[in-house]
Amino acid sequence: MVDLVEIQTAYYMVAATGVLIAAAYYIINTRATLQTRQAQLFMQVYNKWQDKEFNESKQLVLHEYQCKGYEDYENIMKDKEKVSNLRVIGTFLEGLGVLVKRRLVDVRLVDDMVSGDVIDFWEKYGEAVKEFRKRRGYPQALEWAEYLYGEIRSVAVSQHPELKAKGTSP
Repeated sequence: MVDLVEIQTAYYMVAATGVLIAAAYYIINTRATLQTRQAQLFMQVYNKWQDKEFNESKQLVLHEYQCKGYEDYENIMKDKEKVSNLRVIGTFLEGLGVLVKRRLVDVRLVDDMVSGDVIDFWEKYGEAVKEFRKRRGYPQALEWAEYLYGEIRSVAVSQHPELKAKGTSP
């Protein structure tokens, strides 16, 4: 005949196994949900990156405006339309930098999709922004865009070593 202790032991084993299975399911499900949310968030960011008006600003900021130093940057800052376009791109990169820093968006996703533009932006405007920080006493100006650049540049250089010689060091 089955002893009461054996029944209790079997019951505890079944209960413990059930708890382990539930915990494993929860972890797997939570991880999948997080990955899905990250992908959705990134696609919202990427859709903005592809928006027609945003793209027009990006084209001007990255390819039309000249910024070889702080004086060029100051000249851009005197023109309301240029300031508006620069802010659209700069604040977008600030936000994206925060998302990467907080690990809400994987830096490798950002690298895969928009690394060239991130690198081009900071390498074109970075030195002027740093000088702006000093002259205006505003050390946090575009700090997350700079952070994003550093993260993206590191990933890009690890994937494409020929980039190491180009631009500023990560």
